[in-house]
Amino acid sequence: MELTTLLFGFAAIGAVFILVLLIVAWRERRVPRAFDAITGRANTELFMRAGRRRVRDLTDLFDVIDRAGVQRRVVNLCVDDDRGPISHRGFLRLGRPNTLRINIGMPLSESLVVNAEAFPELRLDTVEGNWIDVVVSSQELRIGTPPLGHGPYSIFLPVIGASWVCQCDPGSPHRCDPDECQDFLEIGFASTISSGIARMRVSFYSRRNLLQSFLLRLAVGEGAGECVAEMDYHISPHFENPDQLPERALNILTNRSDEATHLLVVHFKDVAERLNSAFEVYVSEHTLGATARLARSALQEIHRRKIDGGLLTAPRFENLYDTNNRKTRAGLEGDLRKLAPVGRDLLLCIAPDTSQRSALRSVLKQPDAAIQVGRPGRADVFFPWAAVYDVPLGEDPRHYKLCPGVEALLDESRLLPASCPQESHHIENVLCPYGFWGFRHRIEVPPRPPDGHQIRLKIPTASRRFVLAHHNDFAKHNHLANLAWKGFTSQPHVSSLAALREALDQDALEVLYFFAHGFYQQQPGGSRKVLLQIGADEVFGPGDLDAWSEGWDRTAHWSSTAPLVVANGCHTVEEVPETIVSLADSFASVAAAGMLGTEVPVSPNVAAEFAEAFFASFMTGTRLSEALRNARLRFLAKGNLMGLAYTAYASGDLCLVDHASHLGD
Repeated sequence: MELTTLLFGFAAIGAVFILVLLIVAWRERRVPRAFDAITGRANTELFMRAGRRRVRDLTDLFDVIDRAGVQRRVVNLCVDDDRGPISHRGFLRLGRPNTLRINIGMPLSESLVVNAEAFPELRLDTVEGNWIDVVVSSQELRIGTPPLGHGPYSIFLPVIGASWVCQCDPGSPHRCDPDECQDFLEIGFASTISSGIARMRVSFYSRRNLLQSFLLRLAVGEGAGECVAEMDYHISPHFENPDQLPERALNILTNRSDEATHLLVVHFKDVAERLNSAFEVYVSEHTLGATARLARSALQEIHRRKIDGGLLTAPRFENLYDTNNRKTRAGLEGDLRKLAPVGRDLLLCIAPDTSQRSALRSVLKQPDAAIQVGRPGRADVFFPWAAVYDVPLGEDPRHYKLCPGVEALLDESRLLPASCPQESHHIENVLCPYGFWGFRHRIEVPPRPPDGHQIRLKIPTASRRFVLAHHNDFAKHNHLANLAWKGFTSQPHVSSLAALREALDQDALEVLYFFAHGFYQQQPGGSRKVLLQIGADEVFGPGDLDAWSEGWDRTAHWSSTAPLVVANGCHTVEEVPETIVSLADSFASVAAAGMLGTEVPVSPNVAAEFAEAFFASFMTGTRLSEALRNARLRFLAKGNLMGLAYTAYASGDLCLVDHASHLGD
């Protein structure tokens, strides 16, 4: 009996197996697949058209996936002239019309991209897919005008298959005929130079988040070089829900266009027309650098006063804040008179036209806007973005008047609001702290992660522990004891390079905090870099990170838990044209989650209290951009504007999360 039952069971299993094989064979026969997982061959045409099958529900979605198979999608940038595609060894001809063809799909042989990475898989807008904004900029090439006459181009990326271009309004349901959609976004352009290398920047956005950015170098004239497109910025490869990629109100992409010019691409949503818009600005390196230096100089001026030394004494700096880091109402007004005009000049630099400034003020009219600053490649000169001031100011300071709401801001018993209660008075020549972006909005500067890593949005932790590296000058500072009750349960103190290396060798680390001296090291030829001094004047910098990381297992080190680095010292994130490599870029290159530092020298007491205010918020799970602004507002309640001197190179959404809940995501 038992044998009969066993044989019957085997027979039933065999019948089911044969039935499954017959069904699979029948489906393979009736549904041509774009990618054969067994042979590895791909059918480009089928893959491109697979996504045009309209997806209305999950059943349709699975059917589309079955048709297309599994294939990573990359950005293809192809350049054609009247003879066809231009290869890497080809060149543009002066006076000939050219076309840039853009597609997100299977890698194409005619694409000029040499280092393509998988395009982020988005699950944000609809079950059908996502609209992607494309902004194309160039100084040496005359680019065709977008369909609406302004703003970015748009392409649609379905959940599977290649992107397409249609006439539907971005963000609206599709009403187009799939057979009338185009495989490529085609943009005409022509060279404005007769020979040499013409540069073109192509950037891809979702919700004003920069996803990927490419720099094309196109040879103009025979013998001028090659035609190459390189990706120099990418974000995480996968986002499953809108919470992982929140909408940004404004995106500012900074990029060095050539040896003497910088390109700024400003991408925003036009509030009046409810459409995405963009404009580009080319700024000379001299102007950009001088304006940034002026802003940093003003920040120093409101904080410290230099007292010249005598014959036997060295010069010293006097802290202009009292022992509690406060200033009076009159002192705050004086600081606003010094800093606000410089912040206005920062705005004039990034938006030189009246229409551009009006658009930015309209976009940022509502408080708590998220501003993202993208940095593909090296920007070389970097603004203290928090100090940008957008309340209109004339040039004559005698006409400036203080906002009537300032008096009520000097209240340390509460966290100040995100906007000024007297905002209706923010008309011409009004001085108010909320005119600065850093007090009114949340600003982020996401780093470019190293290959194989993604931008960090979470730091999983169960212990709320951190590593503290300090200089011996601060060994007895109250700040070190105060940190013990700011939410930390473990705090190894590090005061030597050997101990710091041992701490950084850990595969998992939540927070690395420097309370140290920062200083410039001048290099031959006028270049320089910022270094830190810990312990007994031991020097730490980019070279140490490079050397130590050679011994790390890159697949395990900081793979699950990477630290936020807080470098609390003098001008630890200040960048100028002469900077060889920054601390922020160095930590990003070894997969740190991000870095927070200072644009200018700060006194130990100011630095200590600001760090305590920041950690009190961040260590409870508050996202980085909000914790940073909360600390600035805590200082503002003291009449102190020095919170604007801190800049974070990280996702604004970076936060600490419980390790157990992170595993359950």
